[in-house]
Amino acid sequence: MTIILSTIDFPKEISKAFLDGFVGKKIEDICSIFGATGDEHNHCAHFVSHVLGFRIGQLCNTMKYETKDDLDSGRTIRVNDLFNNCPERGYWSGKPEGLDCCLIFAVLQSQVTDTDGVLTIGTHPKKHVGIYLKGSAYNYGNTKDKVRMDGVAHFENLYGTGTVALYGKFPK
Repeated sequence: MTIILSTIDFPKEISKAFLDGFVGKKIEDICSIFGATGDEHNHCAHFVSHVLGFRIGQLCNTMKYETKDDLDSGRTIRVNDLFNNCPERGYWSGKPEGLDCCLIFAVLQSQVTDTDGVLTIGTHPKKHVGIYLKGSAYNYGNTKDKVRMDGVAHFENLYGTGTVALYGKFPK
């Protein structure tokens, strides 16, 4: 069972200028606790969570002994913790028309579970998350180790055949 610890206040209006300020940054520019350019970790959820303040499930502070008890500094590092705690979530094709700012996910269709109309995703390694704002998807590109801005098509085709894009309203 995932427990939502809390979130910090993120900007009341998430703007293009705010998100553009992260483009090109490395994980070390965003988190002083955990992550380094070239490491083996996927930092997409980590980036999103520092930007928006999510503290759900496993947090970055727990990845180092020195900071394991510092709950105030930690942010979510797992994509499935974010998706599975979105109060409203579904396939991108079913995203409400007026929802211009939300989370966008890419995952293999085979990893999506539908239980009575509620979608969840597991811990499979092929999953990705970004912040969607009016046609743009801000996300941490692990291949080049920096924040980038892509379109929705990037998420729809990220893992080739079988990839699906999902949306999620921000967890509380």
